[in-house]
Amino acid sequence: MVNYSERDRQRWLQASPTHNKIFQWIMEYGTMCQDFLKEIIPERDFSHLEIISEKSLKNVNHKEIRLDILATDKQGNKYNIEM
Repeated sequence: MVNYSERDRQRWLQASPTHNKIFQWIMEYGTMCQDFLKEIIPERDFSHLEIISEKSLKNVNHKEIRLDILATDKQGNKYNIEM
């Protein structure tokens, strides 16, 4: 059995989906990302998604940007999901 300190317990209780790591974990877990996208774009098929968290890319000015979640569907459409 794991014994968590009171500090660890309080940190967990204060965690919310607005924290970057919690948001990434939720979006990477099971069908959460699919459900989220389906609510926003109901006419699309999100049954097969590739999900990458913290994806770094270069923009048109060659500056590096970081995406919270990059999801790609079966048809190759890409979805940038930011907290």
